[in-house]
Amino acid sequence: MDLLLGWKSDHGDKAPIGFGAPQTPTEILGEVPIVFGEDRHLLTIAPTGAGKGRGVIIPNLLRFEGSVIVIDPKGETWHTTARRRKEMGQEVRLLDPFGAVSKRTDALNPFDLFNRPGALLDADAEMLASLLAGDVGFHKEPFWDNWGRSLMAGVIAAVAETAPKAERHFGKVREILMSDDAVYNLAALIEGHENLNRLSKQNISSFLPITEQTRSGILSTAQSYLKVVNSDSALRSLSKSTISLDAVRRGDPMTIYIVIPPDKLESHGALLRLWVGALMLTVMGRKRRPKRSTLFLLDECAQLGEFGPLRQSMTLLRGYGLQVWPFFQDLSQLQRLYPKDWRTIFNNAGAFQLFGVANHLMAKESAELIGDIDADKLRAMTKEQQIIAISNEKAQSARLPDYLVDAPFAGQYDANPMFESDDAPAKRKPRAR
Repeated sequence: MDLLLGWKSDHGDKAPIGFGAPQTPTEILGEVPIVFGEDRHLLTIAPTGAGKGRGVIIPNLLRFEGSVIVIDPKGETWHTTARRRKEMGQEVRLLDPFGAVSKRTDALNPFDLFNRPGALLDADAEMLASLLAGDVGFHKEPFWDNWGRSLMAGVIAAVAETAPKAERHFGKVREILMSDDAVYNLAALIEGHENLNRLSKQNISSFLPITEQTRSGILSTAQSYLKVVNSDSALRSLSKSTISLDAVRRGDPMTIYIVIPPDKLESHGALLRLWVGALMLTVMGRKRRPKRSTLFLLDECAQLGEFGPLRQSMTLLRGYGLQVWPFFQDLSQLQRLYPKDWRTIFNNAGAFQLFGVANHLMAKESAELIGDIDADKLRAMTKEQQIIAISNEKAQSARLPDYLVDAPFAGQYDANPMFESDDAPAKRKPRAR
């Protein structure tokens, strides 16, 4: 089933609007769905509180039949849609290291990437080090972060190659780098493995002879990246996997909810980067396209920072059965994170969605971006209205879906314990599994 973008007045036309739209009857009296059926990526800009969950993410999880990976900061999406996803034949998994919605959490070890077909030890180790560190390192000077990432990549590659299978995870990396005599342990790692891979040998050997003061700064930088695994709960969720990357690569029906509470998004953003990055890289490694694409619903996408896999997927990749739908609060977030590529990212999106225009500046910038909608019209939109621009079609105004009141979603969703409309019918609480 195609992705639902909005509802538009019928005006006598019984056909849904948008590429790939099936010839189905009107789903709401007097309105037809605006749907998107291409395999191209999508892009939504809407500020916090504008209704992204209620109007976009939840409605599509209630109807989209393909596999989905969704960033769900508050766990609201899991509460409302997990039961429905199971009924649709999906295996439902929950990455919830801090117990925001359930006492039980799944686990996904990014080191599983090294086991996939075509894995490259050095390139994958460098990618994991980059995802762990993020776009803003411990120091303002690039020197420290460059060296810190180099050391981290070397240790990651060494653990992936030499550690017992049960110890191939970031806990082992932490054990090596956070030990009382980390420098000695690194030297022993080099000396104890004659056939150690080139990246580990080169990066660690380059670090060891540096002056003690500089070496201490580099080590502190690398150690700072590991704060994400300081808690036992986070470390467990990064260790023995209960989510199969092989199943993700095959395109088996699966929905994965990633729940990192808003108050931990900044301190534990590396969890998001590692998990979303590992899942994206797995999908990118497909040799054949599955029957249905895997959809990445990236709410609060800016929390990923400058994210290489997102740039790569939206600017270069097609045909892997990978569909990315990032959500940004405003245009400036996209421009700040991808100053060289934001136009390409926008141009490569097959559908662009805008709502919740908050002020004149946002209206002006958005009007210039879209081209055939003026700023005054954007500012005049009600909270139920949005602008949809589908590739090669004129931008149009439409009503934002609302799973709480739109008839097609009746009986499909469960109650949101954090917020629920007074007139919404009560639903049974979803199970953790």
